[in-house]
Amino acid sequence: AAPPSNAAFYSTYKLVFHDTMSAGLTLNKNSFKVYIYDSKYKADVDTDLNDHVGEVTDYFTITTEGLTDGCTFEVSCENVLAIPGIHADTAFVVYYEAALNENAVIGAAGNPNEVYLEFSNDPYADGTGETEADKVTVFTYRLTVNKTDSHGHALKGAGFTLYKKNLAGVYNAVG
Repeated sequence: AAPPSNAAFYSTYKLVFHDTMSAGLTLNKNSFKVYIYDSKYKADVDTDLNDHVGEVTDYFTITTEGLTDGCTFEVSCENVLAIPGIHADTAFVVYYEAALNENAVIGAAGNPNEVYLEFSNDPYADGTGETEADKVTVFTYRLTVNKTDSHGHALKGAGFTLYKKNLAGVYNAVG
């Protein structure tokens, strides 16, 4: 999300991220961060969240309880124009963590997560508009692994460790 190109005509500019998570996802309520970037392009290519201009979480209100619009959470700022360093090309990235839980759907249907943005749309009044919802799906699959000897017999007490390679090329144990 970004302020409008005609931001100079606004005295305040409201942004609200409305996010709805499926029952298969559990939100980590302590994981929220809001970052700003000099452009949408820089935000899109920064997969490790290290090239942001700054963290502006303190300017936003995180609401995870008592929402009546069906959202799981909302991240809002009544006036993003009051955040130092904001300009017409500034991009906002809301970061949070969620984990698959016991309600997670295994297989192709996946676990959807949907977000839409509410924003000021009239520099002379308090009206807001909304973007279309953007939907992503988190997939999980069941994997059965059996360690056997050369004859196909199960190896009693055998185990294994699953590793994931991070962006720095380092392998970390998973799980």
